[in-house]
Amino acid sequence: MSYFICFTFSLLSTISLAQENAEDLDSFLWSNRIILINTFSSSAEYISQLQSANTEITDRDILWFLFSDTEMESNYQGSVGPVLRENMLENYLPANTERVILIGKDGGIKSSNATLDLLDLFAQIDVMPMRRAEIREASQ
Repeated sequence: MSYFICFTFSLLSTISLAQENAEDLDSFLWSNRIILINTFSSSAEYISQLQSANTEITDRDILWFLFSDTEMESNYQGSVGPVLRENMLENYLPANTERVILIGKDGGIKSSNATLDLLDLFAQIDVMPMRRAEIREASQ
């Protein structure tokens, strides 16, 4: 029994540590939906929109990452190292293009748009089978 408790604690610590030091988006599979935003204009407008919709974002398990020039901002509480940052930029956000990418919990790209429209993104998420199941579970 003592071995099982130590093993479980060790496993949970490892999972927690992996999430705090995420190297790629696979770290968020099945736990979070991701919104990646690449902009060359002021990030203040985007940040304002995202922060004003914080309740809806949290309810839908969304992590967002906003890239502007050389800066990156996010609602992710863990450490975003250079490997994760480069992975997102190289694999999801075309160079020199303003883009908003929605990635589902399964890791698939669900939409790619030129601008951030949170109401549209929320509507897309809310019809996803996994999200519908989450809503049903929450109402029981």
